[in-house]
Amino acid sequence: MNAPRVADDDEGCESEPEVQEEDTATLSVAPPASCTVTLSVCLSATFRVPVLYFTAHHLNGSPLPLGDILSSSIFHARSATPAYPFTTLEPANDDDDEPRPAPFLSQGDHPTLGTPAWFLHPCETEAIVKEVLEGRESPDDGWEREWLETWFMVVGSVVDLRE
Repeated sequence: MNAPRVADDDEGCESEPEVQEEDTATLSVAPPASCTVTLSVCLSATFRVPVLYFTAHHLNGSPLPLGDILSSSIFHARSATPAYPFTTLEPANDDDDEPRPAPFLSQGDHPTLGTPAWFLHPCETEAIVKEVLEGRESPDDGWEREWLETWFMVVGSVVDLRE
């Protein structure tokens, strides 16, 4: 809450000055600024799975901080189901570490551009895709395409991949 301010009275008031609360309802709020998001998919040399990398910048070129990224439209709304907790932006519940706002999100150098980028950490990618594909009849040829389509489906449940 804002501190009260003393109202000025040009006519000279004989009583104590009137205290008025600042009306926060009349404060103007700047609309959210637009940003530029660049998405790319690279193969993780360590995990041997695709990884989604992205950068997000204000229109003036400065990078968006993590808080702005998480509150932007880059990610879908927080609609995770208990079966798939990786789709939530809620803090992790590790007893040893401080909660992280997005445990699946990491920052590092883009593998081909060498520039700082955010990426969806690939450590559980293979297990998640296998779980989604479990019980499906796999084609003898073309399984790579089905696997990649499933990966895009999983990533698309977290990140808005639409242009």
